[in-house]
Amino acid sequence: MHGKRIAVVIVLLISVVSMLVRAEPPSVSPWISPPLTPDDMAALTAELDKLGSLLADETLGSQQAEGGREWDSHAFAQYTGGVLAGFGYEVRLATDSHWPGGSHSWILVDLATSAGSPAWVPVETTPPLGSRQLALGTVPTQSVSSTEIVFHPRYSSFGSVSELASNRQPTARIRFIGSTLPLDEPFVLLALGSNDDDGEIVIYRWQLGGGEWLATRSWSTTITATTLGPTTITLHVVDNQGASATATISVQVEFNERPERPTTPPDCGCS
Repeated sequence: MHGKRIAVVIVLLISVVSMLVRAEPPSVSPWISPPLTPDDMAALTAELDKLGSLLADETLGSQQAEGGREWDSHAFAQYTGGVLAGFGYEVRLATDSHWPGGSHSWILVDLATSAGSPAWVPVETTPPLGSRQLALGTVPTQSVSSTEIVFHPRYSSFGSVSELASNRQPTARIRFIGSTLPLDEPFVLLALGSNDDDGEIVIYRWQLGGGEWLATRSWSTTITATTLGPTTITLHVVDNQGASATATISVQVEFNERPERPTTPPDCGCS
């Protein structure tokens, strides 16, 4: 019995320590202390470039506008953070009430690689006032070299840091009657039946075969198949907190055979 009590105490201590470690605000100071090895810096720079390419993908942005009746910085941060979490990144939401113009939120992304310790990167997710979020955001760096990476000082501290809000995954459904697409003719695709129980779907991303993604705020879009044969139609929906779902169907691209028009009018029996 005594041994069991000791084991329970140890488990509780480990749990408390883990909670304290997770609750400790991540540091976003320049990556110069402690000094990183050239290999670690190269690995972090490579991860930073990879993140930058993902952030710049204009088919992933929410297409929501900052200000007016649409989103504020907190909504943009939650959305981008959710999208990046779906790609496997560890994300935190940072807020500072002393930001110029009032309270402002952004996200922190952990790029820890072979260095072993967390390497938190700030990401600004809010577009300029009145603009739409065409890309997920940008990393506010002041300088990047082989020995150090320095971020904009405005993002090096924050009033609070928290995990992303809980969010349920949306549902993606493609409404498609039949199994064929006409070759070289516009065809309307519908995402009717797609929904989000605890929010709303903000982006519908369509892909024909292995082609480029087409992003739209509408649940309908038009595509044109240019190659005969079997292919796939993929729908990827993203909700307002960045969670996503995917649906895929297989179709056959065929010639749309139309009856030939008569060269002379049919005999009406009037003669």
